[in-house]
Amino acid sequence: MISRQLSLAGFLLLSLVLHFSAAKSSDGPTIKATHFDYPPSGLFFFADSDTVLFQDFIKQEAHRSFDAGVTWEIIDDEDWDLKGTVFAILPHPIDNQKAYAVGAGGKYWITTDQAKTWRPFQINATPTEFGPPFSFHGRDSRKVIFNGEECHRGCVKRTFYTTDDFKTIKPLRDYSRSCSWAVQTPQFAEGLDTADKIENRVFCVVAGVKVPFAYANRLVYSDDFFHDDEEGIETKLHEGRPVSGILNTAAVKKYLLVAAKSEGTYELALYFTDDAMVWHHAEFGKRKLEAGAFTVLESTNYSIQIDVMNTDRFGSMGVLFTSNSNGTYFTRNIEHTNRNREGLVDFEKIANVQGIVLVNVVDNWEAVEEQKAEKQI
Repeated sequence: MISRQLSLAGFLLLSLVLHFSAAKSSDGPTIKATHFDYPPSGLFFFADSDTVLFQDFIKQEAHRSFDAGVTWEIIDDEDWDLKGTVFAILPHPIDNQKAYAVGAGGKYWITTDQAKTWRPFQINATPTEFGPPFSFHGRDSRKVIFNGEECHRGCVKRTFYTTDDFKTIKPLRDYSRSCSWAVQTPQFAEGLDTADKIENRVFCVVAGVKVPFAYANRLVYSDDFFHDDEEGIETKLHEGRPVSGILNTAAVKKYLLVAAKSEGTYELALYFTDDAMVWHHAEFGKRKLEAGAFTVLESTNYSIQIDVMNTDRFGSMGVLFTSNSNGTYFTRNIEHTNRNREGLVDFEKIANVQGIVLVNVVDNWEAVEEQKAEKQI
C-alpha cells in the first residue's frame, strides 16, 4: 500500500534531522536511533511542529519528543498522573495544538499546548467499540462529542458533549449507537446560508421505534443538544422520507455521508449532503454497493472518491468512482485498482493539489479474476 506513515524497523525509532546551516551542509543529515522495549503505537506529529507523541501499549505510558524524535521522555508528572495509565492517544484532526489521552476508570486528559501540559477530566463511561470515541467539530475545536458506554451489571451506551475543551461536560443522550457533529470539517457548509443554523447540529444513529435490530436503526438530529426534544427529529434522507437500517455516518471534505442497509440484503445505499439539510441518494449506474465492499477515499473539495470492489476477496480489485459536485452521480474513473482483503486501496492523494491522485492498478487483471496468477501491480 502507498503510505505516508513513518516506518519502524523492529523497536528502533529513527529520527532524521536536517541541518540547513551552510557551515554544516557538507555533513549531510543526522540520524538518531532510540531503542524502546516495545513497539510505539499511534505515533503522530503535531502539524507544523517538531513535537511527536506515541503510546507504549504494554506499559501504558505516553512518550513525547519536542525535537522531532532526537530525544524522548515519558510523560510523568504527578499532577497529571499519566504514567502507566494511558491506553490511547489521539490527535485533534483540525487543531494542531490539541490531543487527548484515554485512561482507565473514566479518566481522560487533554493538552492544548502541543503536549507541554495536560489537564485531566472525568467521564463515567468507557469508549465505544462501534467507532471512534470522539467526534470533533470542524470549525470550533472546543466542541467535542464523546461516545461511550457505562457498564455495571449490563452496559448502557451514553453520549456526552463539551463546548469548552472538557472544562464542563454535559450528557447528550443515552442508547445511541453513535453521535457526531454535522460540521465535522472546516469545508462543510462553508459560505452557505445554512452554516449558522447547523453550527450545533448533532446527528445520532438510534434504534428503531418498535424493534432494537440494526435493520430498524434511524438517523435523528437536534440543533439544541436534544434539550427540547429528547428523541430528536428523524432525518429525511430519501425523497423527503426517513430511511431505516442506518449503519453509520462519515465526513469527507465538504460532504457528510450516511450508509444504510435493508433487512435481508447485503446491498447498501449511500446518501450525501453538503449542507445537512438536503440529502441526495448516490447513483453508481448499474453497479451495486455491498457491505464491506467499498472504501471512501481522500477526496477533493468538489467531488468524492469511492473505490468499489468488483471481484471476490481473493482477487481484491476494484473500480474507482468519482462523484459530481453534490455527491449524487458517480462515474467510473479508474479500472482494476489494487486493494487488499481489508479494503485498503493503493491510492494516494497528492498533498495541496486538488484532483491529482496516485493509484496502483493490476496489470494482469484477467488472470487474477480467473485465479490463475498473482497480481502484478
